[in-house]
Amino acid sequence: MSNPRKPLAISLLHGNPSKRPLNHNEPAFTGRPRCPVWLHPLAKREWARIVAELAHLDMLRSTDQSSLAAYCQSYARWVEAEKQVSKEGQMVKEPVVTRSGTVTGYRWKKHPAVTIAKDERAAMIATGRLFGLSPSSRSAIHAPAIDRFPDDDLSDDELFLN
Repeated sequence: MSNPRKPLAISLLHGNPSKRPLNHNEPAFTGRPRCPVWLHPLAKREWARIVAELAHLDMLRSTDQSSLAAYCQSYARWVEAEKQVSKEGQMVKEPVVTRSGTVTGYRWKKHPAVTIAKDERAAMIATGRLFGLSPSSRSAIHAPAIDRFPDDDLSDDELFLN
């Protein structure tokens, strides 16, 4: 299976080692993505962090809003599930019930939050690759030098683009 096509901006950052012709006629979207109001508070904090990190690359457009929201929401759900697993453990007791409805004992099973954490982590990693958020996808990007690092002490009004 071949690799998916990259947008022109990403191709220019990666370079063109295969020397294939680049599509210079791809749609040029404008605008900036806006943080959805319905995002989990932890997802909004992740949104602000990611937007601040990617701002200097000038890659984000309004059409990226849903992909970035999906990444941030998966991040928030992953963190919440991991907190629950840390608090309650990876295994839970489940009652063994007969057909008549009496409990005959208990068995251990995997905590449902373990599965949620696993699924959300996979979704977060897959979506994060679209923005160069994994080491392997980031290693292929040739980005300009960062003039300054984002300030983590900004107020909420300065962080969120609502």
